[in-house]
Amino acid sequence: MITLRLSKAEELADFHDIERQSHAQPFLINYTLERHQQCFVDEEIIYLTIIHESFDLAGYIILAIEDQGKSIEFRRIAIDQNYLGIGQLTIQAMESFCQEALQAERIWLDVFDDNQKGMHIYEKFGYQRFGEQDEGGRNMYLYEKWL
Repeated sequence: MITLRLSKAEELADFHDIERQSHAQPFLINYTLERHQQCFVDEEIIYLTIIHESFDLAGYIILAIEDQGKSIEFRRIAIDQNYLGIGQLTIQAMESFCQEALQAERIWLDVFDDNQKGMHIYEKFGYQRFGEQDEGGRNMYLYEKWL
């Protein structure tokens, strides 16, 4: 079982370490610790800590509030290598958070076109592709889900 809670500033260094793990690097645009610190204090950005049933920090999520809270960008999910396999549970918890706590109507995300596993999971959860864009020479697909 996993739970989500609002993150604490002192966890940002742990988040930075998680996203530098080899399993995560190909699928993320890495943030510096300073960028995490800047985003963390932005009122339109929400960091959620993923807690595993043993009360261990298992990863984090970044959400960005758009359109006066009606739309949420699911900006990032990063899970520690010791807790791989909890991603789908985490996505379900994130969707519940967006719907219940934020009263959002839509969640959208981007995913690199070589992240076949990620695309499969998002499509399994009902996200539909609505566009694509170039990100530093790499193709990204845009997905959305209406709640």
